[in-house]
Amino acid sequence: MIFIVRLRRLEIHKESLEEHFKQFPVTSVGQAQAEIEKLTGILRSPTQIRLFLLKLGIKRRKVGSIPAKADLQRQAEFLSDELQPRLQEAQIGARQIFLSMPRILS
Repeated sequence: MIFIVRLRRLEIHKESLEEHFKQFPVTSVGQAQAEIEKLTGILRSPTQIRLFLLKLGIKRRKVGSIPAKADLQRQAEFLSDELQPRLQEAQIGARQIFLSMPRILS
């Protein structure tokens, strides 16, 4: 019951916070917590902030990374010069392609 009452105080500021987070996306729940406290003066726990952000439709996103030694030029050359011609040969039946994957123990 206390959870719901505390979230209702944030509901008053829902529209303004939603606009703020669309303009200035946050990278963590802690950053969102600090922004909400700065804008509204309301301090809530990370769990309550997480629930509030979900109610606003703001979801956590995971980001990928590019390996440090990735050579994008060489990858593009491999794709156009080696891989695409081999796939085209396989489509017309002049070549067979085998997929090799390591075994995964589960």
